[in-house]
Amino acid sequence: TGNLTARSHYFDANEWIPAEESSSEVTAASLSGPGSTTASSEIFDRFDFGIDAQVDKLVYDKYTLLNSVAKGQISPNRMNISSAATQIQDSDIAVNGTITNVFDYLFKGGTLGGDINLNSNKLDLNQFMTEFTGTTSSAPVADAPTEEYGVILVPDNIAVNVNATAGQVQYTN
Repeated sequence: TGNLTARSHYFDANEWIPAEESSSEVTAASLSGPGSTTASSEIFDRFDFGIDAQVDKLVYDKYTLLNSVAKGQISPNRMNISSAATQIQDSDIAVNGTITNVFDYLFKGGTLGGDINLNSNKLDLNQFMTEFTGTTSSAPVADAPTEEYGVILVPDNIAVNVNATAGQVQYTN
């Protein structure tokens, strides 16, 4: 138990993710290190701490998050988010709420649940969409977008209620 306060001007999360493993393949044993036992992985079932974090620039995958802050309480299968906010390109995002079943989702393939309130003045969904690989017509269309967009991928086993309020949402053109 305890409280964690973290401050950073720059944090590259990609340096902490093994290249040969995707995030869905991360296990308690891989986080515990070589030679870990089931007993050492059980520490994930015994903690409860408050978090107060602030990162000026956070790099994760292909995204750069600016002015990120997070405050809340984390226990093995419940995250109470008092407040969290970040800026991703032109999008500002602020959230609060509860995420449940976190470690069962990460380590045992369980279903992630919860209730989240999301607020944004401007939310550009295009930056979260996959690239479209389909064929296009050879005839040009006036005012057609120069990029093709696909779906926004959502991982398996997610059952989170999201209540969203946004001033402006951009989706394709």
